[in-house]
Amino acid sequence: MLAAGAWLPTLVPDLHLPLEVERNVLFWFEPGAAKADVLGPDRMPVYIIELDEDHAFYGFPALPDQGLKVARHHGGYPVTPETIDREATAKDEEPVRAFVDRYMPGDAGRRTDSRVCMYTNTPDRNFIIDFHPANPRVVIASPCSGHGFKFSNAIGMIAADLATEGGTEFDIGFLSLERFAVSNL
Repeated sequence: MLAAGAWLPTLVPDLHLPLEVERNVLFWFEPGAAKADVLGPDRMPVYIIELDEDHAFYGFPALPDQGLKVARHHGGYPVTPETIDREATAKDEEPVRAFVDRYMPGDAGRRTDSRVCMYTNTPDRNFIIDFHPANPRVVIASPCSGHGFKFSNAIGMIAADLATEGGTEFDIGFLSLERFAVSNL
């Protein structure tokens, strides 16, 4: 099983996978005092809002020791695992805070934490789940493009089926390496 995320292009350079690693930043904010009860898990759902083709944001309800989690979905810049800047900046925070200020006025107080992550993006924004073309004993599983975590149970089941059974009941043709014209080496 090869499930290496942002390190995948380096580990299988012979496949010439068209992957781009993108830097994205997550933020946690103190919830505004007036609306703290509205932002809790009893009332606020996990969400993703697509404002237009280039601007989407997601977030989680405010948790007692964490605060309100909000992040931009895509919109980062290309990096490699070796060159990524792991420090969140005021420039990173600007579009996220602007989103919260517009759609949840007064809800984002002081920033309490941040994390920099890497999205490994395919051109079609889908995952890669397939056998290595030169070695069918190796399953490549790359739940890419910043949304793989939402499918982790299904991806794990499919990857386990492929590794142990040599196939899966799920239609995963659209996740194959063939869509990138990867040749059998």
